[in-house]
Amino acid sequence: MKHILSGSIRSVFRHIVFLSVPVLIFAATGCSQTLDTPAAAGTDASACTVHISVTRSAGRTVIYTDGTVTTYVLSGAPAGSTQNRLTTWNFYDSIPSITLAAGTPWDFTLNAYDGSGSLVLSGTKNGVSLVASTTISFVLYPPDVSGTGAVNIYLNWPIDRGITSATVSFNGSSPSAIDSSRISMGNYAYQNTQVSSGDYPFVLKLYSGNLLAAAVTEVVCIRSGLTSSKTINLTSSEINSVPAAPSGLTAAAYAGTTDDTTNGTVSFTWTDNSIDETGFELECRDQTAADWTVVNGSIAPGTKTCTAAVFKRGRSYVYRIRAVNSFGTSDWSESLGSTIPWLVTFDPQNGSADTFAECPDYSSVPQPDDPVYDGYKFGGWYTDTTYTTQWYFSDPVTKNMTLYAKWYKDISVTISVPQGSSVTFSGTTTAAKGDSLTVSITETYTAYQWYLDGNELSGSTGQSVTVTSSIVGTHALTVFTTDSAGEVSSATLYFTVTQ
Repeated sequence: MKHILSGSIRSVFRHIVFLSVPVLIFAATGCSQTLDTPAAAGTDASACTVHISVTRSAGRTVIYTDGTVTTYVLSGAPAGSTQNRLTTWNFYDSIPSITLAAGTPWDFTLNAYDGSGSLVLSGTKNGVSLVASTTISFVLYPPDVSGTGAVNIYLNWPIDRGITSATVSFNGSSPSAIDSSRISMGNYAYQNTQVSSGDYPFVLKLYSGNLLAAAVTEVVCIRSGLTSSKTINLTSSEINSVPAAPSGLTAAAYAGTTDDTTNGTVSFTWTDNSIDETGFELECRDQTAADWTVVNGSIAPGTKTCTAAVFKRGRSYVYRIRAVNSFGTSDWSESLGSTIPWLVTFDPQNGSADTFAECPDYSSVPQPDDPVYDGYKFGGWYTDTTYTTQWYFSDPVTKNMTLYAKWYKDISVTISVPQGSSVTFSGTTTAAKGDSLTVSITETYTAYQWYLDGNELSGSTGQSVTVTSSIVGTHALTVFTTDSAGEVSSATLYFTVTQ
């Protein structure tokens, strides 16, 4: 197989171990550090309702138990934007629902606060597309703070599985042998009361003779003043066996990846159903092809999320993942497909930086706010720098593309029309097709009337007038002025419009 991702995705070891980790699941039909006033979520015809529920995870997830949290705050915004508070609820209240625009990728942050308003837990989800079947799962972690905490890990295993020795390692230390009396009793307790705040790997290995029978890899999250505790009960099926297959693989094209015109980023999540894997293997397949390609063949054990930016824009892929250990591999868990969005670049051509938008295949890209250029008037977006083809935002995007802003120059001319005179100005003013020409009179009169090529400019009765001509050639702009005594003066400005 061809490997298309080198290097490592950030290692996340087996289970996360600490006191106070609720798992919250949000089903669809943000990031402040203090409590503030909620921002109202907008509604429209394409809106979807986000139903929020809080669950206690079964199995091997550490569950929040000490009651410190009193208030939850959900914040969010379209991907890449500044997040605003969406809703809040108390720990003992029913969880509210919110309404957001369907289809738009969003970033979310969920914060949990204690009774004094201090942040105690937090979790994020980025690039979430809101559709009727979307499910958003948060795992909340304590903020990083200095100080020391404690850890208690209790392990039990069947005594009839032939375990003859075991080793334990904390924070990368050399493996230490577990006392033989604990081996015969099938249990072991790891305890440490003075550990600096941080995240530490914990590895227990069980051996049958010289063969590795099972391995448990945890990451222990230590936070100041907290005790991180967990009990792990190994079953017979988890010793001398291949790991259980992961499940629930989801793959979402992550919005906001604008620094790569060739590849788009996909965010993966899955459920880790084993405790004895040594890693995961992730593969993809173009939906038009039969062969699978390795995305990452060495994902760290215990990992439940990763991202990869190796997927060609505009193509549709399916994905699969499996767990591996020294005894073999699990079955594959396959995901539904996802299509990598195209990248649209907006070049304002005014000295400002380009902006970007990702767009699904054959969808219309949202129209950005009109750019600003001092001394010019915005004339629309074009697909080329010669402004041959204008882009209409109802058109579908079918490839990576750059749109260029067209500008029309604002030209200002001031003329003098002395009282009782009839003057002519010629050969000095040139404007490109579509440019704006503003002509102002120095003198102040009682009335003004303007004409372009002999045709009265209806409604143009002020001291200045602005004209835009789309006809190439020489044109005459004439003004008649009337003073308080009724005397009429006039002036004609000849200007040339070029292609």
